[in-house]
Amino acid sequence: MSAQGLNGASSRQCPPWILEFAAPNLLRVAAGLEGLVQRMIPALLRLSQVIEQIEQLPAVPAYESFLIQRGRNPSEARFLAPMLIKYGAAVSVEQLAERKLASAISQLLKNHDASLLIISRRAKALRRALEDPSVEASFRRACSSAEIFEPIKLLKDLITRASYRDEVACRRVVEISKALRPCLRNPRGRVAEVASITHELLLDLQDRAYTYNPIDDEMTDSSTLSTRAAMNDSAFDPRPAWRRFKQTRQG
Repeated sequence: MSAQGLNGASSRQCPPWILEFAAPNLLRVAAGLEGLVQRMIPALLRLSQVIEQIEQLPAVPAYESFLIQRGRNPSEARFLAPMLIKYGAAVSVEQLAERKLASAISQLLKNHDASLLIISRRAKALRRALEDPSVEASFRRACSSAEIFEPIKLLKDLITRASYRDEVACRRVVEISKALRPCLRNPRGRVAEVASITHELLLDLQDRAYTYNPIDDEMTDSSTLSTRAAMNDSAFDPRPAWRRFKQTRQG
């Protein structure tokens, strides 16, 4: 085809019927995109705030360099390293709160056919435990797992009435406690240290075990050394974290 032919083809105007058909549809698409952007703005603002908070966290060189060595790009490693520390501490608080709740529930169920006086005293201890926001959060999660859908405010009011020896409330609180107990960890179980929880999260990112050196009686893998440096704990033992990690994967 000649240059003139090409020029002639490129200079052709779009047929009017195409414009007549496309214009309303383009307007609808544009309006839909505008609505989508408007709906996304709150989420984008929240994401921006989270990123800003992460950027303000202190650097964790030990974890950053480890994650980069494991194939993460530097920006991702910079984001993940402080999140491991932050989330590890949050999980530790959550587990302690659940332990506190489980202890109160177990005490309430101990000789649950006891007198109203004893049940009311244990209900009072549960009520006091729920004054801690982290314990209340564990209570909410346990209720959801146990498929107890009564509003939390109603349940707390019920516990309060039980603490004042309301017979119907006492019976109902015992029933609820029986449903909640299987959803809570054993209150006598050992609570993992923050460093161990953080290391378990690191294992989840890279899915590797520890390396044991029998000659020096020492863990020599880079993930363990990174956690020791990041958490400033030269005696950190990765084996409990690895056992929990395997149990989670097998479950």
